[in-house]
Amino acid sequence: CLNVVYHTNICGKGSMHSFVLKKVCRFDPESEDPAPWHVKLYNMLATAVVFVWHCIGLHWVMMSSTCQDTAPNFYTSVKVFSTFSIVFNIFVCINTVGLYHVLM
Repeated sequence: CLNVVYHTNICGKGSMHSFVLKKVCRFDPESEDPAPWHVKLYNMLATAVVFVWHCIGLHWVMMSSTCQDTAPNFYTSVKVFSTFSIVFNIFVCINTVGLYHVLM
């Protein structure tokens, strides 16, 4: 959920992600200039942190011994969300790399 908040456009002012790109990385994401290496690195790190966080969440759910009994709906929702997010991110990554090679 933090990822959604981080990328949500707030009152037309932009997201936290675009704020970080503009103020910290000194790059305007709306410009037509190619992104410098540090912006690409930041985007890759942000994506990797979200992916790793979902992997950790799935690991914690699988290692829990009482959650399935004490909070079955929460247990199931975390397991489904983490699994879907991991699979979806891998799918998008593979397709992005494939499209890049096809179009270049």
